[in-house]
Amino acid sequence: MPELMGKLDTPVNGPEGLPPFDGDAWERTDWRHHEEQVRRLRGRIFKAVQEGDWPLARSLQKLALRSWSNTLVSVRQVTQRNTGRRTAGIDGLVALTSQARAEMAVHVHASTGSHQPSPVRRVYVVRRVALCCIPDSVGRNLEDCFWV
Repeated sequence: MPELMGKLDTPVNGPEGLPPFDGDAWERTDWRHHEEQVRRLRGRIFKAVQEGDWPLARSLQKLALRSWSNTLVSVRQVTQRNTGRRTAGIDGLVALTSQARAEMAVHVHASTGSHQPSPVRRVYVVRRVALCCIPDSVGRNLEDCFWV
């Protein structure tokens, strides 16, 4: 399993590594426990936002991104429950076996902090410039003839 690295290529805080996780571990996972952990964390985030405690909400969101339970529940949702589970994503991978799901969970959790989003594609919108501004409705209909 790859070592978790921060933005400056230094090891990040947290446990030394995840326990060995394979197809058998995927089958033996206590899903009720992990879903409860995620539900409680989402509830804490919701409560912090409702109270306007933005630093706490942001901290809890970061905690959710680093949460092993959140990773497991997310991978399970995408690979087992969703209707499009047999459709490959942008990476071209489909995880249909327990072993593949377990490997995907480990890979996703290990690469959570290292994702660098690509820049936004710039699209220029051509704007129509009015030559005049006529206040009445007939004039507005006529005005469409004067758009440049």
